[in-house]
Amino acid sequence: MAGGAPRRAGRRRRVPASTTPGGPATPAPFGGYADAVEFRFTEGGWDLPGPATAWTRLRVPVVAGEVPTALQRVLAVADSGNGVSGVLPFGDWMFINPELTVHLVREARGDWIRLAAATTVAADGAGVALSVISDVDGAVAHGAQALLVTPR
Repeated sequence: MAGGAPRRAGRRRRVPASTTPGGPATPAPFGGYADAVEFRFTEGGWDLPGPATAWTRLRVPVVAGEVPTALQRVLAVADSGNGVSGVLPFGDWMFINPELTVHLVREARGDWIRLAAATTVAADGAGVALSVISDVDGAVAHGAQALLVTPR
């Protein structure tokens, strides 16, 4: 394999401590779902088009009265890749994701889930948002959202 030996299965790379949540929460420019998830951007932001990275934490349980499971914490933010990394202004464009695929690598640990995402949109409005979902020990999942981008 070019570039060195392949990584062994099960080996984890730790996310650098400087990227763990520490900054202020960044409110989303819309309500609903975004009110249920805390976002702390380390790269990009709601008002900055393009790739973004944010630490996230559920503010409310998925099921009332129950502590969210690791899978619930991952899947709750996997659907946010297109939102955090939008390439056009939210006020003028809709990023509809008719399909989401998440490939799990392992179970997440801890309350904080890191979402690193990038969106690509073609001139005809078709697009895709790709994301890497991590905890403090490294990647736990990869997500892909098919997109339809259309004017509001």
